[in-house]
Amino acid sequence: MASTPPPLAGRLRERMVREGPLPFSAFMREALYHPLEGYYSDPNRRIGRGGDFYTSVSTGPLFGTLLAATFASMWDALGRPACWHVAEQGAHDGRLAADALSALRRDWPVAAEGLRWRFLEDRPAWRIRQQDTLRAAGLADAGEWPEQPSEAATGVFFSNELADALPFDLVVHRAGAWRERRVDWDPVAAAFAWSEVPAEPELAAQAVALGVPALEGWTAEIPGEALRWASGWSRSIARGFCLTIDYGGAGPEFYNPERARGTFRAYSAHRQEADVLCEPGTRDITAHVPFHGLAAAARAQGWEVAGWCDQHRFLTAAAETGGWLQRIGPALARRPPDPEAQAALRQFRALSHPGIMGRAFHILAMVRGLDAGAADSIHGLKYRRPFPEVS
Repeated sequence: MASTPPPLAGRLRERMVREGPLPFSAFMREALYHPLEGYYSDPNRRIGRGGDFYTSVSTGPLFGTLLAATFASMWDALGRPACWHVAEQGAHDGRLAADALSALRRDWPVAAEGLRWRFLEDRPAWRIRQQDTLRAAGLADAGEWPEQPSEAATGVFFSNELADALPFDLVVHRAGAWRERRVDWDPVAAAFAWSEVPAEPELAAQAVALGVPALEGWTAEIPGEALRWASGWSRSIARGFCLTIDYGGAGPEFYNPERARGTFRAYSAHRQEADVLCEPGTRDITAHVPFHGLAAAARAQGWEVAGWCDQHRFLTAAAETGGWLQRIGPALARRPPDPEAQAALRQFRALSHPGIMGRAFHILAMVRGLDAGAADSIHGLKYRRPFPEVS
């Protein structure tokens, strides 16, 4: 007798029986964002050593400290407005916001005085968790959670490890044409399984626009939701900067032969798993971000690329130009060295080392309502590189 699948899996199965194979984006949306049973529905889900994966934030407060230096220099480039915002989407429990706000109040009090941290969060449980985090850090007055879309502000639109988890579709090139990989229910195996249908013209056009190689068997993610998300940054920030951090790449090098089967993966207990269809709702699903697609979508709304680099270069530059290296040096020179300084140095190495997080993560900085040359004064963009374009 076949076992009864968990409720979310059961509902997905019933939907497939009723509607036919689902686009992978629809399957992923339910698996990650179902309000009760999706992977991200639980605000108490742990990240870090006891969770399913590490993030830059989970290494400690230094990541927020170095971002604070970058935000302060962006405030300066904006002409030091009396009122400005950091609009963060995908803030999780608000830990990064608390770390950055604490550093701003300590090291850049004038910039911090006029700053409001705007959390773009529509899930009530996560709002409560973010509010609790700020309250515990003595920052209850620094955040806002608009119920309705707010008027676009002056400041910074920010995200960290968000785009990789936005639902995407899958295409594969076969016999000279693009086909879409969908998810169906296999009653014999009693499991979710892949199926293929001819790709809709819009999906095929997106594959071409992204520069996906039209080679036999090549599989790739089409991040439609991430592209729509990037086209909406201007609804939050009318004048200022966008800073988005994630793992991925840009330009022709993004589609190297090692990625011919796609980059989508599931994560559970720090294990990477290729089977993304098993046990929906219990594991994270993610894919590398084609930043050239985000940049193209944002450019259509008036944004321009201001900087592009990996996390190693970004954090090294932020540490140098933002003053952190100068402050930590004397503390490390003491005998015995200051324990907090030693802990911060360990965090910096984990965040910036090319073999850990330094090369895997990339930073895309864009500007709107400012000259792209404004990036010259931004902490973190000192070692920026030319942005790889798709021809």
